[in-house]
Amino acid sequence: MPFEETLTVTVLAEETASSVFVSGEVDVFSVPRLSSAISREIDSGKRQIVVDLAGVTFIDAFSLDVLVALTVAANAAGSDLSLRNPSPQFSRVRQLVDSRRVLHVEQ
Repeated sequence: MPFEETLTVTVLAEETASSVFVSGEVDVFSVPRLSSAISREIDSGKRQIVVDLAGVTFIDAFSLDVLVALTVAANAAGSDLSLRNPSPQFSRVRQLVDSRRVLHVEQ
């Protein structure tokens, strides 16, 4: 049975800001694609990066750790990375893993 992609990442970039729309399953196999998309926006000097999580149907703890690392990297580069519209699945995993509340999540 061939591997089926279960993650879609769409980036809408403006001059100083970007929106990253995520839908599907974010796990150890698919998170590198999400990480690459966000890293490109950080590296391009975007001041504000918003990651919309409304379409996330699954996320694992490893992927949440990647988002924490990307948030730290964005801050170090002078960018503001925030997460918006968390899906119920994302919120459940975040409650379990992100006890320090490193991630900036907007409802």
